[in-house]
Amino acid sequence: MKAQLILLAVVLLSGCVQYDWYKDGASSEQKERQVLACEAASLKALPPNLQTRTQTSQTTGSSNCEAGVKDSCGKNNKVYTQTDYQSSDVNEDARWVLVKDCMYQQGWRQVEVSR
Repeated sequence: MKAQLILLAVVLLSGCVQYDWYKDGASSEQKERQVLACEAASLKALPPNLQTRTQTSQTTGSSNCEAGVKDSCGKNNKVYTQTDYQSSDVNEDARWVLVKDCMYQQGWRQVEVSR
């Protein structure tokens, strides 16, 4: 049982790795300025491209249910259509690649940091 708990802890903690940008002699202010400059360049190169996906579902129910009235539901079953919309920026992942490339070109590197 103890070995299982240790294994579980290792698995859970392994997902907690974080990275930060590092450059010898650079301050955190310089890092933030460079990250912003790289993000701006990536947005200029790959502006947001929002794609909307729709998913439609249908349910059957009654539109004339009255609160507290016995047997008022289910008399006039109707088909109700519900449409869900989800938007995402299809360029987001590619922009992150450009940001990383920009930072590396400016002499920065990603290092693992503890939480």
